[in-house]
Amino acid sequence: REATTLSSIRTEEELDRAYADFNRSGNAILESSVPDVDAPGGKIQDLESATALLRSTSYRQTMLAAKTTCELLTERVAAVRQEATSDLADIDRDATENYPLLLPVALRCLLDLPQPHKHEQLHSYVLQSIRCLVELFAHASHRVYTSLDELEHHAASVYQHDFMEDDVPTPPSGACYDKSAAPLSVAQELEDSPVDGALYATNSSAETAKKDGEAFYADPLWTLLSRMRVIPCLSRIIASLHRQSQLPEEITSSICAILSMLSLRSPGAACAIAQHETLLPQLVNISLTPGASYGETKESFIVSPSVALSSLVLLCTLARQSRTVASQTEPFASIMTNLFAILGIPAENEMELAVQKSCLILWRILLRYGLAIPHLSTFISLATPHLSIKNETEFSLTADYLSAFTNVCECAKIITRSKTQSSVRLTGDQADTLAMAGAWLSPHVRKCAEFLSEQTSNYSSFSTDQSNMKLVGARLRFLLSYVAASAPTDILKLAAIEEETSGIKISGADKSSFVSVVSRRTCISSLDAVLKSGFVESSLHFVM
Repeated sequence: REATTLSSIRTEEELDRAYADFNRSGNAILESSVPDVDAPGGKIQDLESATALLRSTSYRQTMLAAKTTCELLTERVAAVRQEATSDLADIDRDATENYPLLLPVALRCLLDLPQPHKHEQLHSYVLQSIRCLVELFAHASHRVYTSLDELEHHAASVYQHDFMEDDVPTPPSGACYDKSAAPLSVAQELEDSPVDGALYATNSSAETAKKDGEAFYADPLWTLLSRMRVIPCLSRIIASLHRQSQLPEEITSSICAILSMLSLRSPGAACAIAQHETLLPQLVNISLTPGASYGETKESFIVSPSVALSSLVLLCTLARQSRTVASQTEPFASIMTNLFAILGIPAENEMELAVQKSCLILWRILLRYGLAIPHLSTFISLATPHLSIKNETEFSLTADYLSAFTNVCECAKIITRSKTQSSVRLTGDQADTLAMAGAWLSPHVRKCAEFLSEQTSNYSSFSTDQSNMKLVGARLRFLLSYVAASAPTDILKLAAIEEETSGIKISGADKSSFVSVVSRRTCISSLDAVLKSGFVESSLHFVM
């Protein structure tokens, strides 16, 4: 009877009807096909049942299990965040006994399915689930967030966006985990599977799966990197979707977050990701190319803000790791034209503004290594409308541009004071740009000093809100860096400063040999206004 019934099925409707006839007791299909799974009413209630169904031979059951796993893990992450402080970096790792041992392996196996573009929704659930597991079990300093709401509460992101520093303090990796998962030895390395380089498709065993599960919960990022070989796996998925000219937001966000966390876990992983032949170029091409297709939705912004933000977070995280990573031509050198296009149009909402700020953070990071200097003139042209405004507007990038220009001045200062050191070498374009940087930035530094003095002169009405404090800090740092780069080292010895009740008096002639763009009187007046405005006290109160 069963054979006759199965042979007569031609459509999904006939399949559903046959299952309904076979299960007249009202039990769900999941209960009859997988007896060990408790699924009352056809709904999976726990991770144990979902993990069992992730290995089902029925694609529909696997899809249901992946969706349920994603939802359950997302709820757990949200609950842990809510119980923690406002700083997401303070989340403690969750208890391992509350999670099935084989769950990470079952999820990783599903990424090896052939023809990834046919399993887009399944991979979306799986990648989001893996990301949630990593967030729950990775060390706080290795977590990365890619959505706007998360960035506003994450310590490392706040440090970069509000304090305008890119050297984010983090503990050494050896101090983050009690027991790290050891990488596979040569004897343990698995041969490539016939299924397009898949890891678990053929050469796997129950014992290996258990060991990989234990290793994942002990050190998820190192296990993904070494034992589960997730980098080539993600590259295969991106390549498949790149051929389809689309990269869904959930997949992009999850992949970028996972790759970012891997790069924080190991500098070698950051190099491997950056030097991969297709991984980053294809990701950048589909997420940061102006006018690229993003599924069925049409974006009013030049790129999809959510997709672009995830990619920029990844690029910034990679570039922070080492100069070797940041100096890769693909994508860091070739992405500049994309950044110009994104910065060339005004932002209309917070998400678009976050994308533009991330573009400037990426350039600022590259400048720390002396890279991307020849693009200064283009960035100055883009910055002019923002720098000509005295007060911060809703979608202004003034502070972000000034923080990047501060790094340019720091580069010039280092080169100027390292003329006798053969280790400092410049290309022709870098030398020409730095030679002209002082002249190009001179009108902005004069306006910066003028605005700074006006902005802080009225002490009683000085605003201590976050945006104003950031703007004053950025202007103060830019002024200091410019003067330090253009002045001789003994500039403060050239004139004596006398304070009087009626104001500030500078005695002594101007004997310096450099061309003074901003007079010492203006600099001292600006510093005096800042000190009296309460800016320093408010800053100390904010960070204490």
